[in-house]
Amino acid sequence: MKKFSAIVKDGTRTVFITNQEYRTKADFIHDLRCNGYKVNPMKVKTSRTFDYIINHTDCNPWDWKLTDKEVDDITDYHPGRSM
Repeated sequence: MKKFSAIVKDGTRTVFITNQEYRTKADFIHDLRCNGYKVNPMKVKTSRTFDYIINHTDCNPWDWKLTDKEVDDITDYHPGRSM
């Protein structure tokens, strides 16, 4: 299971949902929508990538296109690699 995070809309409020464990991104999005949130799939990421975007970028639309691999390359962090 992976941990996912998202920025969603609840009416006019913007809500941060963080570090939720789900099998897939689609399962996470489905659950959010069933709970009444409006979800932009671009703003649903693995928690690590989400944290990087929130803490190290200006959250511009192009920032949300970052992938896990690109974040690993930027931060030079590679899970599973022995140091």
